[in-house]
Amino acid sequence: MDLKNIDCRHFKGDKPCRFSQNKMCLPFQNQDCPAFEPIEKMTLIIKLGALGDVLRTTTLLPALKKNDPHGSIVWLTSPAAVPLLENSGVYKVLPWNLDSVLWAENVQWNRVISLDKEEGPTTLASRARASRRYGFGRNKHGLLIPLSRASEYLFLLGIDDQEKFRINKKTYPHLIAEACDLEWGPNPYVLNLSEKEINWGNSIIPNSKEHPHIGLNVGSGEAFAGKKWPMENFVKLAQQLTNEGFVPVFLGGAKEKDLYEKLKNEGKAPGLFPGCEFSLREFMAIVSKLKAMVAGDTLAMHIGIALGVWQVTLFGSTTEREIEFYGKGEALVENIPCAPCYKRVCPTKEECMSKISVERVFEAIKRGLNNRW
Repeated sequence: MDLKNIDCRHFKGDKPCRFSQNKMCLPFQNQDCPAFEPIEKMTLIIKLGALGDVLRTTTLLPALKKNDPHGSIVWLTSPAAVPLLENSGVYKVLPWNLDSVLWAENVQWNRVISLDKEEGPTTLASRARASRRYGFGRNKHGLLIPLSRASEYLFLLGIDDQEKFRINKKTYPHLIAEACDLEWGPNPYVLNLSEKEINWGNSIIPNSKEHPHIGLNVGSGEAFAGKKWPMENFVKLAQQLTNEGFVPVFLGGAKEKDLYEKLKNEGKAPGLFPGCEFSLREFMAIVSKLKAMVAGDTLAMHIGIALGVWQVTLFGSTTEREIEFYGKGEALVENIPCAPCYKRVCPTKEECMSKISVERVFEAIKRGLNNRW
C-alpha cells in the first residue's frame, strides 16, 4: 500500500482506528478492510458566523449529499458554532484556528464554498487548492470578489440595498444554493438531536396536549439594532396566552440573565422560566418541545425553523425576505420608512419593533396552531 496516498476516512495516523482492534490497519498488511471508506470528492465549507447564519447554511448539506452521495464534507467554523453541526453527517467539523487553516490549505478540494466576507475566510477560499470555488474570495488587490459566475448575484446583493431590501424575493437558503450551483428543493435545515438530548428536553418541558407550550424568546444578538420587542409586550402576551390556556415559556441567553431574573421574580409574567444559561444543545432540546415560538430575527428563530416549531418572527432592522419558514411561520413587519436599515444603533427608538402589537402576535400564534388550543 502507498503510505503517501492513504484515503480512508477512519484512518487516524497517530493511533489505531476504532475498527482495527488496536492493531495495524489491514490494508497495511495487504488485506482488505471491511470498514474501509474512501474519502471522495471533498468539499470545504467556510462559514464561521453568525450562529444563526451557520445553522441556515446547513441547508446546503442535503443538496451536496444529493449531488455527491459519497462525497466528504468538511466545515470550518467558529468554535462557538461547532455544537450546531453535531450529528449533521459532516465528515469533519473544525474550529477556525491556525492549525485548521494550514490543514485546509494542504488538501486538494473538489469544491470550496466560502460564505463569510471577512478577510481571513475569504483569503483562505482564494488560496486553498480547489477544482471549483463558490461564494466570496479576494482578488490580487485584497478586495472582496465573487468566486464564480453562479455567486455573482449573491455578491451584488451586498452592494445594492435596493435589490436586497425591495426587489429580491429569494430566501437566503435559496440564494446560497444557487450561488453554489446546487439544486433548491427547498432544502431543509439540518439539525439532529440525540435521543439523550430529546429525553433531557422532556424533563424540562413535559408534553401537554391540553396546554401547548409557547416559547417567548426575550433575547437577541447585538450585531444590529431593532431585534428586541419591548419587554412589556412580552408580559402582556404571556398574560393573554395564559388566559387562553397556553403555557408561556420564557427563553433567553446568558447575557439576558439579569432581565430574565427580574421578569421571573416580579411575578407579572406568568409561565415557565426554565433558565437562561443552558448549553447550545440544551437550548435546542428545550425549543424542540414547543408548539410555537415568538422571537426576533435571532438564532432562536433559526433553531425553531430547523426543528419545525411554528415561528412568529418580529422583524425591524433586518429583512424578512431572506427567511425561509417552509410554511411553518409568519413574519410580522411594521411599515416604517427607515426599515430595514441594518444599523447597529437605532436613531428612532426602534419604532419598527415597538409598533408590532401584542394582538397581532397572538393572532399569528393561533393561526399557526390552527385555532386548536
